[in-house]
Amino acid sequence: MYVWLWRHLPGPFLVRVLQATVLLGLVVTALFLWVFPELEARLPYQDVTVPSDPTPGATPSGSASPAPVVPGELPGEEVPSVAPNVTPTPSP
Repeated sequence: MYVWLWRHLPGPFLVRVLQATVLLGLVVTALFLWVFPELEARLPYQDVTVPSDPTPGATPSGSASPAPVVPGELPGEEVPSVAPNVTPTPSP
């Protein structure tokens, strides 16, 4: 399809590039102005399954939240290191 379009554009190479760019811009503009807004009205984006104000710590099934993850338990996760020779200075 692109070869067919390229062969039917008149003019030398640079003029064809300019024409192809303008055509692409027109297609993108038409999609954003007319096609996508029409499709948005038909898609079920307003049918949400997550409550708008969930209770903190509760899962959708009502059970307790999972146990917290301790740093270093996940594979590939490094535990933050503390410099061994540094002692904290007492506060006045």
